[in-house]
Amino acid sequence: MATINIRLDKRGNRPDKHGRFNLSVIVQHQGEVLYLNVDKLTEQQYNHVFVKRSLDEKSKEYRQRCDEFLEKAEKVFERLRPFDRQQFREEFFKEEVIVPVNQIKPSEMTYFEMAEYFRENKRLKPASKNRMKTARNQLEKFKPGLTYKDITVNFLHDFEHEVSKRGGSPATISGYMTDIRTVINYHRNITKFIPQEYQYPFGAGGYGIKTFFPTKIVLGAEEIKSIAELTEFETSKQEWARDIWLFLYRCNGINFVDLLAMRWNHIQGGSFVFYRTKTKTTRRSNIKPISVPIDDKLQAVLDKVSVKDSSFIIGKMKEGYTDTTLTNKSHKLCAEINKELNYVTQKLNLSLSLVLDIARDSYATTLNRNGRPINHIAECMGHASPVITSKHYVGQLSKEQVIEINSCLY
Repeated sequence: MATINIRLDKRGNRPDKHGRFNLSVIVQHQGEVLYLNVDKLTEQQYNHVFVKRSLDEKSKEYRQRCDEFLEKAEKVFERLRPFDRQQFREEFFKEEVIVPVNQIKPSEMTYFEMAEYFRENKRLKPASKNRMKTARNQLEKFKPGLTYKDITVNFLHDFEHEVSKRGGSPATISGYMTDIRTVINYHRNITKFIPQEYQYPFGAGGYGIKTFFPTKIVLGAEEIKSIAELTEFETSKQEWARDIWLFLYRCNGINFVDLLAMRWNHIQGGSFVFYRTKTKTTRRSNIKPISVPIDDKLQAVLDKVSVKDSSFIIGKMKEGYTDTTLTNKSHKLCAEINKELNYVTQKLNLSLSLVLDIARDSYATTLNRNGRPINHIAECMGHASPVITSKHYVGQLSKEQVIEINSCLY
């Protein structure tokens, strides 16, 4: 008895220029395997039709037509004895095999499928993949089964209104729209899945993505000093969490993921010299390492958090890790450390909850409040432009500064 099924043939083969693999009727009999190619589909199309078993009419008709291929293969097997691969192929294709009448073309992919295609075929960081997945899911929730043809200027305004009504922030909406534009641009200009006659909804005369910079509220100078000088802890985990925060703050406000990946060989000539994880793949020019001199304050906290018998500074990673492993480990440890930092927030009655993320903001704002030039701060933080530093990381003026500025008023 033979086993006969239908699936994508991905045996080490690369997809064609449209991202499609062969859809094959596969016949297995006594150790022999025969592949009969009946169509071409992208992996996203295959999952939509066969894995998720979508109930739209085109998908149902497509599955029904493919069932006919399976029935034909079973009939050929029943009358062909003994089993012969070449003869089986000839018998199967002897009568014209009609490609499914409603063959799903790349241009008919849903936006969901186009977004998935982009996520799987572009070299994205796990965090970027997850962000784009969220935007994709929100769109699918707003209009299930939508295609690029549905994405018009009016549609985007309606989607913005809906997300805002559900409590989405301006920054969240801006992020969603940017991801939608990225997917559409990719399929217009790279894969050509979207024809050029499509009325592009972004740009001049279309939908404008709003630039949003929320007010940055950070810890006061005295609060940061009290964090650094705190000596009373209930557990060693609380102290270690505070020391990790202090390390990030004193090491040019680096992200925790960079400390997690930091190795002992990143110490060169009395400085940490490394590339930011975030910009290794996203930036195409002006790629420079960050250099952080190890002064007495940084050395003191380094001595407390470092693990000498590991290749990694804090000893939480293993050799050969992947980007996904690094991201997952970073998220897990950040959550654990932030939970321990809650003790510091309560103990010192801080104006903000102490979490690892604000170490970077606190570093930038401390330098700015002490008169350091914004372009110097930007270089220390590894930013391509001082604009990024001033708009995203430098906090608002302190209460005392505002009082001083307004003191000249009548």
